[in-house]
Amino acid sequence: MRCTNDVSLRLPQAEDAAAIAKYANDRAVWINLRDRLPHPYSIADAVSWIDSVQSQDPAVDFIIDVNGEAVGGIGLTLGHDIERCSAEVGYWLGSEHWGRGIATAALSRICEYAFEHLGLLRVFATPIVWNPASFRVLEKAGFYREGVMRSACIKDGTVADMALYAKVSPSVEPVAEGCIEKWFPIQTERLLLRDFTAEDEADVHEYAADPSVSQYMEWGPNTTEITAQHIRRRLQGQRAWPRDEVTLAIELRDEGKLIGAFRFDILDRVNRVAEFGFVINRRYWNRGYATEATRAVFERAFGAMKLHRIIATCDTRNVRSARVMEKVGMQREALFRKDVFQKGKWRDSYLYAMLTPSPDTVTFPR
Repeated sequence: MRCTNDVSLRLPQAEDAAAIAKYANDRAVWINLRDRLPHPYSIADAVSWIDSVQSQDPAVDFIIDVNGEAVGGIGLTLGHDIERCSAEVGYWLGSEHWGRGIATAALSRICEYAFEHLGLLRVFATPIVWNPASFRVLEKAGFYREGVMRSACIKDGTVADMALYAKVSPSVEPVAEGCIEKWFPIQTERLLLRDFTAEDEADVHEYAADPSVSQYMEWGPNTTEITAQHIRRRLQGQRAWPRDEVTLAIELRDEGKLIGAFRFDILDRVNRVAEFGFVINRRYWNRGYATEATRAVFERAFGAMKLHRIIATCDTRNVRSARVMEKVGMQREALFRKDVFQKGKWRDSYLYAMLTPSPDTVTFPR
């Protein structure tokens, strides 16, 4: 099952044993997993696991493959009896591959498999609370944090809480009571920010396949297959409401052409914090479209949505994005040194943030 250009999920093979043992024999990996994964982890352990999953029907355990190498694993534990509509997902990834979006891509893909192929309605995960990186992976893959289970596990001799995250199939209609009102589409003087449609695929691929556009992104440049998969996931994901992760198409109103995308993620509902990002077709750079879209979303976020703080990060070399954030009034709060491993090398990132302008009014620099 293809996830990105370089990442796929597949069934384990006997020849994967050495690579599995190499990456799984790491305390930094083991400390966040159940004890069914032993430590130290040997080639014999890998061979035993590979043998144990060969007869699965349906298949629920997969290798995370990066460029032909087994670098991690992901699997579903199917529910039974009245819980037969759900499954728990677990995953691990070799530490040298952390911070590259691989786990998020794998998690998103196995959820598609669970909902579309297995007919499940719910996939959940229970990361230990000392593993915030896993929280972020789950949130980026569209999972909601539903609660904290106090003193739920003992790992390495320590009693710890576990978080409960879940993702529900888009086929499940949201309960009417308590549904959050949608804050989009948004119309500005020149733009329409809206849900994606199947007809957007060609316009999305136009910018997603451009190396100049994806130069500072964790993804891209896309093949036509990757763009098609992205559109399918986007159409499926946007059927669910409410959701904390929203990605909107940026359309030129006069031309009816999609020129980019705007992502807005609510990271923390208690403290009312969100994160955003955007991408614009290179043919439409330097015309103020990203700034116009950002201002419009911020006005909605600080107004109707009553958020307190919005953040964003960007590659320190990405001066265009930094300029947009400064134009809308964001402050540069930090420099994160070598914090993201992207396209084969570590990058530095700037952190920008903006607080709600005032309790009574929302205005932005023009």
